[in-house]
Amino acid sequence: MEVKARIISDWDNALSAARFTVGKDTPIGKMPSDEWKHQMCASEHSPLREVVYRVECYDVPRRAMSHLVRHHEGIEKYVETSRPDRNPNADPNFVNVAFTINAQALIQISRVRLCNKAWYETIIVWKFIVDAVWKIDKIVPQYCVKNCVYRCGICPETPSCKYVDTDEWFEEAHEYVKLFDKEN
Repeated sequence: MEVKARIISDWDNALSAARFTVGKDTPIGKMPSDEWKHQMCASEHSPLREVVYRVECYDVPRRAMSHLVRHHEGIEKYVETSRPDRNPNADPNFVNVAFTINAQALIQISRVRLCNKAWYETIIVWKFIVDAVWKIDKIVPQYCVKNCVYRCGICPETPSCKYVDTDEWFEEAHEYVKLFDKEN
């Protein structure tokens, strides 16, 4: 499987939108500081939705793709056809899918698609997606965590996988909480 990502709408648009909401000049092209980007990710204020990525995934297992297309807020999907009259070489088990996704949707979808209760192939695909975004934006992927990490140990799944009882969860949750510590 191969995943490529690129930025369609960068952080300058998020800054411009935020400045507009408080009556300030809205210059496009002025990039915000990493501290400001972290503030946007932590608060999930609406300008975060101005940061948009184009992601292309090749040879995705169809079962995983069927999970990804269920999301609809902040993401638009383009799935390769498997019609034999249009794509005679289509593989019945794998598919190519591209999508545009905003930063807030990437964070929110991660909560359920990185969860241990998600289908294992879907978790793998989503990790590839987050890693591809990491290559072009080092801030947003830091906020892409499982729901139990985001909720500080509360698992909405029944039954729980008990990940919250592991040392791995504790370490992941500790790293996530540090993102909100103004001292770091």
